Amino acid sequence: MSEPLRIPVQQLRTAFELLIQRIADDEGETISLQRDYFWSIAPDVLYNPYAEPGEPGLGQLSESWQHLEDLLKDESLAMPHHLAWLADLLRALGHPQTRTPLT
Repeated sequence: MSEPLRIPVQQLRTAFELLIQRIADDEGETISLQRDYFWSIAPDVLYNPYAEPGEPGLGQLSESWQHLEDLLKDESLAMPHHLAWLADLLRALGHPQTRTPLT
């Protein structure tokens, strides 16, 4: 097994802030997503390239966002899985075909 990837949190935070600022500059302070559903692969096979993923599940961006809105209302709810819900949204933001074009 190779050495684990080590990512300094401060560098990750800086990269995130840079990219989220770029989206805000390009899209404005509110981002509209035109697609809600996405294919989801179970975590136990997502990072195992030797396992066949089988049938994908169905995820929903609005549901992922609801979990984050709930977190913002009550920070005591914070748990590592909130990062997975955040990742759902970040992945969608990274694909221009999911964002609603500016009119």
